[in-house]
Amino acid sequence: MPVHDILVIDRNAGVVLFRRNYGSFTNSQMTATAGILSMIMPLVEEIGKTSSGYFSVGRDFISFYNSGDFLFVIYAERELDPALAEKVSEELATVFQRKFGEGPQSLSAEISKEFQHEVDRIVLGTIGLGEFARLDLAKVSGVNFVGFYDERENRWHTKGNIPPKKTIKFCEDLKDKFGDKVKAMAESGAIMKIKSSLGPVILAPIGSEGIVFLGIREEGVDIQSVIQKIERLRTLGELRSATDAVSYVPSSIEPEYRALLRVYSLLYSEPEKSLQKDIDALRRQGYTLEMALRKLKQTVKELM
Repeated sequence: MPVHDILVIDRNAGVVLFRRNYGSFTNSQMTATAGILSMIMPLVEEIGKTSSGYFSVGRDFISFYNSGDFLFVIYAERELDPALAEKVSEELATVFQRKFGEGPQSLSAEISKEFQHEVDRIVLGTIGLGEFARLDLAKVSGVNFVGFYDERENRWHTKGNIPPKKTIKFCEDLKDKFGDKVKAMAESGAIMKIKSSLGPVILAPIGSEGIVFLGIREEGVDIQSVIQKIERLRTLGELRSATDAVSYVPSSIEPEYRALLRVYSLLYSEPEKSLQKDIDALRRQGYTLEMALRKLKQTVKELM
């Protein structure tokens, strides 16, 4: 997975308060991660002198955001845009401080689970399910290209040895031909393999979140690895769906959100879904949630 680990470190106590692992490690990599943690801790004081930044660790990088007493760390693979990782860490700091003020000495299991929902919402909302799909699946042996159609964002994500435009056109044709059949397979968790002009292609539904298209070599593809990574992606899709609930709108701006939702109910048949889609689009442009709501409020005024 492009994001391996997210950590909240209490700089004063020198301990990890919270850790979220996205399941991309083998046992040997977990051992390596423990080594990285032991490397980070002595650097906490030095890192704490800088507000934010990142540094390379082999094929990966560590991004951090310093909020004073707490350090928010993201350990990710090098291909992920560091700017996205930095944006995630800054928003995590904002949510953490809003929830805990000066910060707890420790997090109970219940509070950790609640905060994990926030972490998942921010990670999947900022980085996007498509980045997880294209970066993770492209690493499988024998995969020539990856195409992921994100139903929620109505957007394609691609990676491989074929030009993106050609990949998208090819996958769109397959989606038109097989899309309904693939979606019908969502609950069973099955995958479809077909022959095409570009060779064998695997099509797999990611719940109601999207469809994966994998161009593969008949000989040499690690099909077991493909299945495992698709299952992880489905788990992330379920997380994204679950963490999109209105309950995660901060209480400080919930009245403004509700007021805007009432206006959307006059304009759309699915007001909440439409509002969330518009918010997500602005968030990808760099808007904070508060800024996105103000922007949409002004846009709605102009329309009415």
